[in-house]
Amino acid sequence: MDVNIPVLPNLLGELAHVPASRLTFLVTEYSKPFSDKGLGNKMRQWCDEACHVHCSAHGLRESGASIAAENGATIDQLKSIFGWTTSQQADLYTRAARRKKLSGYAEKLLIPDQNENRDVTLSEANFEKWDKNKEN
Repeated sequence: MDVNIPVLPNLLGELAHVPASRLTFLVTEYSKPFSDKGLGNKMRQWCDEACHVHCSAHGLRESGASIAAENGATIDQLKSIFGWTTSQQADLYTRAARRKKLSGYAEKLLIPDQNENRDVTLSEANFEKWDKNKEN
């Protein structure tokens, strides 16, 4: 399956330093392409060296999907970028992004007396204010 991944400006700048004839730019110390497992291990090492011990190749991929979903990426856009053939994985990220956004909007509902939709008793109602607004 073809995967079309947008190239971010920072990466594009770094790729400008790689000769066009060199199709593989992440290589081992022997100038050979990494195996899948070898690249994962090297990413782990690079993350550790950068004091990002909580990161991994898979974790960075998950972060990218989360960021894209939180910025409004659709399920089809996520599938295209990450090479997923079904909507199941993309749906996880879009649902999580919606939950995060909704909980942010709902935050004020947890504060007493901040709910605009609460019932108001007749004794609490400010009819005088309402009558003044009605005249304007």
